[in-house]
This record gives sequence, structure tokens and C-alpha cells, in this order.
Amino acid sequence: MNVVEPILARARAAPDAPAVLTDQGTLSYAELERAVSWTASAFLREGIEAGDTVGIAVSDQLQFVISSLALALVGAGQIAVHRSDPTPLRRELERRLRLAGTVGADADSGVPKIAPPPADLAELRRLPASSVAPCRAGELAFLIKRSSGTTAAAPRLGVLTFAMAIPWLESRPFERPDVPSKRFLSFIHVGFVTAFSNAWRCLASGRCLALAGGIHEADGMVEFIRRHGVNHVAGSPVHAAQLLRLAQDGTLLFPGLDAFRLSTSLVSDALRREVIERITPNLFVYYGSTEASAICHATPELVRRIPGVVGPPVRGAEVQVLDEEGRLLPPGKPGRVRVRSPWTIRGYLDDPEATARAFRDGWFHTGDLGEFTAEGALIHRGRADDVMIFDGINISPSEIEDALLRHPAVAEAAAFGIVSRTHGEIPAAAVVLSAPVMEADLLEHGRSWLGLRAPVRIVVVRELPRNAAGKVLKRELAGLVRT
Repeated sequence: MNVVEPILARARAAPDAPAVLTDQGTLSYAELERAVSWTASAFLREGIEAGDTVGIAVSDQLQFVISSLALALVGAGQIAVHRSDPTPLRRELERRLRLAGTVGADADSGVPKIAPPPADLAELRRLPASSVAPCRAGELAFLIKRSSGTTAAAPRLGVLTFAMAIPWLESRPFERPDVPSKRFLSFIHVGFVTAFSNAWRCLASGRCLALAGGIHEADGMVEFIRRHGVNHVAGSPVHAAQLLRLAQDGTLLFPGLDAFRLSTSLVSDALRREVIERITPNLFVYYGSTEASAICHATPELVRRIPGVVGPPVRGAEVQVLDEEGRLLPPGKPGRVRVRSPWTIRGYLDDPEATARAFRDGWFHTGDLGEFTAEGALIHRGRADDVMIFDGINISPSEIEDALLRHPAVAEAAAFGIVSRTHGEIPAAAVVLSAPVMEADLLEHGRSWLGLRAPVRIVVVRELPRNAAGKVLKRELAGLVRT
């Protein structure tokens, strides 16, 4: 079975149902299938074959989605090539993966440029009918996953095969399956792994994928959501913080939203409370990784009741918490998190040392800290390698961030350690303010909540530096404090 077949089946079962929504209008499932088949035929004429790996470099999300579906239809693997990637990195990806071509490549690309499908809905509707049978790709590469870490080093790469992608697609239903007319929008570009998987699951479940192409500001996204009746939104904590700046009048920003899904990084308890009180009470929190996709899923009921919870494992995934010696820990005992599932990648391409560290005995060791509740829900405690040891005291950045976010003048916070020859690591933090406040007041606030675990230095910044996936670049902040 090809991973694209569930979407093609939706086109046969409900051809007139809306599949993709943009500001231009809506493509039905039948129109989407026609566009995908036409694009697949065009790729075949360009010489793309099953087993090839192709880059997708288009910024238009509709073109990206159609290209992605078409490559899967012919059995070719794919990897997103981001416009923000520096040229040396693009060259390195082309070399390592031996790309057969890149859809929408820049003129200086070192591989053949492949024309993307039209971006205009009217043109897509006029495309002639084509017939391309889904390739039985099996163990061929479907998706080359890129790590989205916070360093400038080349990303680690892992392979999700077509065979692995079927259970990946079925690993969880969309939130609120009782809501039949779902219009789903991701704040994150579909070229990033989290949004990519959301888009595929949305279409496979017969929902409508909303693409707000060209809108980058929060107020524009809010207007798009309201105008088009979007009732399911996904994003990262940075997007939630942007929305909270618009929710100032004491009423819910999205009273009709059925689900707001937050993922991609640690979601503090303070941010959860603010989202529930000012954006929507229907907050879902996901925990996952590039290597393992979604790992756990917390419903609004769990989010309201248990601080730090990210929920039980998604269907088909196994999650365990181990101590430093690798022994299984019972509920209530924090330790290191590992996961295995049919769709977890098996290792990193061309990196045996990193593979040996992270993949052992069929398990992926996430590098995260967590503990299970008695009812089997995981509580996420942050990265194990982020823990600071200050005068022999272990301090998690998340506890500092959560304490600082309780201050009414703090809009965003990121905690990190500063290397010290005498103290090990000095706990520090950077904050973005919503109102003026003195550093001394923030330090006193931190001590009132954390005592000896409070930050020793706090620096105010206009914005937190982030990578393209929205993760805070804490090394940059540490350098700022040192100077």
C-alpha cells in the first residue's frame, strides 16, 4: 500500500468535499486528486523514478502539498529544502542524498530543477486528467526527516519508509473526531516535519486543510481563521505567545475553536493557563521528536488537571522512563525517556556514532526527562542535557521559565546555564517583557518561587532568537549574558 492511497480513497468516496482551502478559494478532493495525478505525470516525464530522492524547495504551501503527494504517488522519496538554508548546507544535502532533482530549486542549485505545479487554483482546476497508479514502494524512502536542533551544524537525517509511513499516518486520529466538518490550519510551514505530518493526517482523515499562504503576522492569521471558519489550529509556544498579545480585552480570542494543538517544544504551565483563559479552553498538548514523530498526546481535561502533562502514548507507541543505569522506573519517579514504534526511524544517515548513542536495543533514547503518573500519562521535564548543576544542585530550565512566566510583566522566558569554574553552571535567563520591570524585581520574584534554584542573572531582550522551527537558540543567549 502507498501512503497516498488513503487520500485518493477520500477523493473517490467524497469527490466534492473540500480538501484544501486558501484565500483564493477551495479545491475539492476530486480536484486535488486531478492536480496530484497531473503533477506526478509531469515528474515522471522529468525522469523521476521510484526510489529517487527529490528535494522540495517551493515556499508556496499549496504547491508544496501537491508536489509532496505527487512524489509519493510515483514512489520517490522527498526532503524539504528550506529557503533559509545557506548554500553550503543545500550543497551538502544534495551530495549526501544524491538528489535526482529539486522541485522549485534556485538557479544556483547543483541538481536539476523541476517545475512545480501551478499555484493558482483556477489553473489547477483546468489541468487535464491524468492516470498514475500508486507505486507499491514498500521499503523505499518516503520522507527524509531533518533534525531541527538549536545549533548551526548540519542537520541529522533519518529515513521514514513507505512501509513505516502507513502506521505513522494511522498512529492517532485528529483531535475531536466527533467534529465532522473540520478546517485545520497550522501556523508552521508545511515543509517542517510537524506541519508536514499534520497536513497528511488532515487529508487522510477527509478534513479540509487550510493554507494561509503569505500571511506571517499573528493578526493576519487571526483574521484568516475567523473569515474562513477554521476550527482546528496547531502551532508552537511562540505562536501561542503571539496570539496572547492580541487577546487583551478579557474575552476568548477563539471562542468557537474546537482544538488548539501546541507542540514542537516544552509548553510551560504558565503558558497553558494563559491559553486556556484567553484563547480557548480546548487546548491539546503533544510531545514528540523528529525521530519518533508524535509520542504522547494530552487532552484538555488532562492539561487542566495535571501540571506539565503531555499525556499517554499515542496508539502504537511504547514509552518508558529509565534511571541512569537503564532500569525501568515506576510512576512518580523521574528519569530518561525512550520510545519505540513502527514509524520511529532506525538511525541517522552517515552518522554511526550518533546512531549508537540514540538508538539502542530497538529503542530511541530521546534525551528528555520525564515521569509517568499513576494513570499512565507522561509529564515532560525538559532535556536531560539542559539540566544545570549549580553548586551541586540540579536545576531544570523549565522550572525557572515557569516561575518567571508567573510574573505579570514577563511575556516569554528562556533559561540556560553559564559555565563557571567555581560553581559548575550559573543559572541565567532571558526574558521578553510586556511591561517595564527592573532586573532586581525579577530576580527577587525568581527567589520567592525557587529559592536556591532561582536564576542568578536575568537579561531583558526584545525577542528570543529562534531557528526556523521556532526553537530558542540558547547558545546565543548564553553568549549575550557572558558579554
